[in-house]
Amino acid sequence: MRAVIKIGGHLLSTTEDFKYVLSLIRDIVELVEKNEKFKLAFIVGGGSHAREMQKKAQELNLSNTVTDEVGIIISRLNAYIISNAARDMLEKRGFKVRTKVICSIEEFLEDMNVYNVFFAGGFIPGQSTDAVASLIAEAMRADILMFLTDVDGIYDKDPKIYADAKLLKTVKVHDIMSKILSEKMAPGAYKPIDIQALKIIERSSIKCIVVNGKAKDNILNALKGLPYKGTKITP
Repeated sequence: MRAVIKIGGHLLSTTEDFKYVLSLIRDIVELVEKNEKFKLAFIVGGGSHAREMQKKAQELNLSNTVTDEVGIIISRLNAYIISNAARDMLEKRGFKVRTKVICSIEEFLEDMNVYNVFFAGGFIPGQSTDAVASLIAEAMRADILMFLTDVDGIYDKDPKIYADAKLLKTVKVHDIMSKILSEKMAPGAYKPIDIQALKIIERSSIKCIVVNGKAKDNILNALKGLPYKGTKITP
């Protein structure tokens, strides 16, 4: 199995959150390790700390480019902590782990056939970690791209604002772009998945699902191909 897992930064607010993510990585590895050709890439977001620091940058009248860089730095820091915390567990199982955080698609392409497990944060300003995950999934020819969020999937409207928001079990890329998202992507703004990521998913017909990152059994079921609660995105 070749899988790309996007870990939303909101899952990494506390030390206990980091411990949970590490336990999730362990369980995912146990699930796929029997496949000798497996590859896993974990893409990590910046979360609330990134948004907090981005707000400070905006209050200081810094440019959107600099504000984006702030988020990128924090996402890479999150990925760095996780990669090093997971290193011993992964290497004891005999896996080749690139603990140095991937900072560009070129770096990933150079090492794609060298390691089993990769970690990445943001790449460049104007590009979200959703897009990074989609690019890596495309380059890897991933069997699945999974987004771990703080809700159960993609809704017809923001479930944090509207109590009557409905979970979409299946949704087409075009419908997300036209009905849910707008083209304006201000740094730190809420979007279920951004436009760039969706375009990559569409052009390469990447199998993609969105699930709640806190529901570990549900995540593992989705990776096993069993019934799960979440949203399947189709090209």
